[in-house]
Amino acid sequence: MSQDSPTTLTAADLAALARDLEAPATPARARAAQPISVLYGGAHLFRSDAARRMGDIALAALDAHGEALAASPDVLARVRRKLEREPLCDQRIDFEDGFGVRSPEEEDREATRAAREVAAGMAAGTLAPKVGVRVKALSREAHRRSLATLDRFVTELARAGRGLPAGFCVTLPKVTRAEEPAALARALALLESRLGLAEGAIGMEIMLEAPEILVGEGGTIPLARIARDHAGRLESVHVGSYDLTARLDVLARDQSMSHPACELARTLAKIALAGTGVALSDGATAVLPVAKKGASPDEVARAVRDGWRLHASDVAESLRRGIHQGWDLHPTQLVSRYATVFTHYREALSATQARLSTFLDAGARASATGALFDDAATAEALLGFFRRGLAAGALDAEDLGPVGLTAPDLALGFAELTAARARA
Repeated sequence: MSQDSPTTLTAADLAALARDLEAPATPARARAAQPISVLYGGAHLFRSDAARRMGDIALAALDAHGEALAASPDVLARVRRKLEREPLCDQRIDFEDGFGVRSPEEEDREATRAAREVAAGMAAGTLAPKVGVRVKALSREAHRRSLATLDRFVTELARAGRGLPAGFCVTLPKVTRAEEPAALARALALLESRLGLAEGAIGMEIMLEAPEILVGEGGTIPLARIARDHAGRLESVHVGSYDLTARLDVLARDQSMSHPACELARTLAKIALAGTGVALSDGATAVLPVAKKGASPDEVARAVRDGWRLHASDVAESLRRGIHQGWDLHPTQLVSRYATVFTHYREALSATQARLSTFLDAGARASATGALFDDAATAEALLGFFRRGLAAGALDAEDLGPVGLTAPDLALGFAELTAARARA
């Protein structure tokens, strides 16, 4: 009789289980690094050189009021370089709230004109790295107008620009039911097919502004199903703090990104989107760093300082929650966003280098750096710090030197990286 420990599962049992467990996962759609900001502006205001014009406004604010920022000289220099070289990360041409209520004829004209401006920006190389359009909601009342504008804009752009800008996307606001993003996805597929565009060439974003997609019948989270159903096209979900709180009867004086309803919505959305490849983008700070017309120099300085302070607080809180993008409403907010994001990474750089270096030297075993204890899950987050920091412009490739890594190493997951180091 065998002295081996008895077993119950047969080889056939294990093989059957392995077939399920070892089946390859459906690959997520490859995406570029998430931009740290998306600037919204009315479609009627869009011009092919908008990115440079927005950057110049932000630079003027930095020159006039930069001392009001709680930022180091290094961070201020990085903000200036960013605004000079690539002022916008992402731009959304808005046919919804930023456009207002206009006649169908005027909206048609502006859709055609804005599309031609995008085509001109493509030819001149003046567009932001990522550009998209926000259409009206696909509600029962507005869906025909929304789809007509989408069709006119994309058709004109595809023809005038001989294609679309890389990363072009369409943002759908005020989603209340799964049928709305499903209809948009079908419309985008039709446009791609009939205009000779690659399948999936047009990305999709939806706005989280209605409680119905957070909590559904039976306690489900419809947002999770939407993300899974459109994993091949849906890129991100944008929180609309003010629409959401208005739907929950919050008075105007109490509306803000820090309202408990927004905090809960962000947390539920992060959980619903985890592992889907769909990113979360935070809402906007509605108090702008801009003074009223006719204000005195002191009043202007106070308005900019207070606006930057509030915006910086909102951006820092988003980062703490693991939300790495937010949307901005005015170019002066670019200054406080970039300064806050860069400070977030620069201040943590030395400690993060030490933690990751110690962990890598320990061969991926759990290790301690001072009073901090790190394991493999934390090490993945430490790598994520460098990935996102480099993409944001807050870190440089040289910042990886003390860790013994290079930028290409960051394309690997932590398990792959440690295995490669072990073989070397």
